[in-house]
Amino acid sequence: MSTEASMTARRLFDLRGGEYWSGLRGVQFFREHRHEFGEFIEAHLFRHDDNAILAGFFDLRDTRAADVVAVRFRDPVAPGLVLRDEHGQELWLAHCNCGYGGQGPGDSATVLGEAGFADELVEAVFRHQVLTLRKNQPTPVVAHASKPTGPGQILIVDGRPTKLAHPRPVWEAPALWAGYRPAWLPTPDGALLFLDHDTAVEKGYSHPVQGWRHDAVYPLVVEDSTAGRVVWVLARHPQGWRATERWTVAMFDSLQRVGFTPPFSLDTVPGRVRALLALQQPVLRFGNAVLP
Repeated sequence: MSTEASMTARRLFDLRGGEYWSGLRGVQFFREHRHEFGEFIEAHLFRHDDNAILAGFFDLRDTRAADVVAVRFRDPVAPGLVLRDEHGQELWLAHCNCGYGGQGPGDSATVLGEAGFADELVEAVFRHQVLTLRKNQPTPVVAHASKPTGPGQILIVDGRPTKLAHPRPVWEAPALWAGYRPAWLPTPDGALLFLDHDTAVEKGYSHPVQGWRHDAVYPLVVEDSTAGRVVWVLARHPQGWRATERWTVAMFDSLQRVGFTPPFSLDTVPGRVRALLALQQPVLRFGNAVLP
């Protein structure tokens, strides 16, 4: 995808081209298009894409309609600086950000200075990971966050922001949830645990991974329907897809950490794997799961 402007009724977005950082691109884009806006009165800045996506600032990369996988799995692109004018119009810049002493925040400072923000506000750009600046407020609104939403690739799957997490090894899966809550999944209310590989694939919980011969299949899926976000966890045993005692403990520990109760106690039931498989269900549902 080349770097270009994407125009909607409410925003103009300087999309980041490929994976390469383009020096001063954000400043140049701002100078080329500032005349299309009124006075800029508010700015939102983010160091990491995660934080911008959480705030609802993201767009989708172009995909070919014929590419079925790409249509379902969309790659979000997020701005590091959002300028809002007096009419509610927004200018999104992907080449500016905040939170460290580098070119991205330096470009943000240049843009904000030329947009008329006070020096005291502009200086905060280098010190904070997420912040909001308003011309009518003497101090910035700071959110103390530095990529707080847990590890994993972010995709837009079926229209919802989704984390694809790959813990290595599988028994490290429970530790993931400390990062996902409260930012990414503040109130988890549904989960699926697939005990059968083919059922997970049939329901669509698989995704191609670069360098892999086969698609990754995700047996654990947790959603927050209120926030509209989901986490898929790749929890594959090193010896293959099969329920083992350690796999069972890791999966149920994960579910308990996000507030769900397993169908039996891992501490009291002998032969945990046999008990799990004796349920004779390809998928276990927890909470109010509305997932397929």
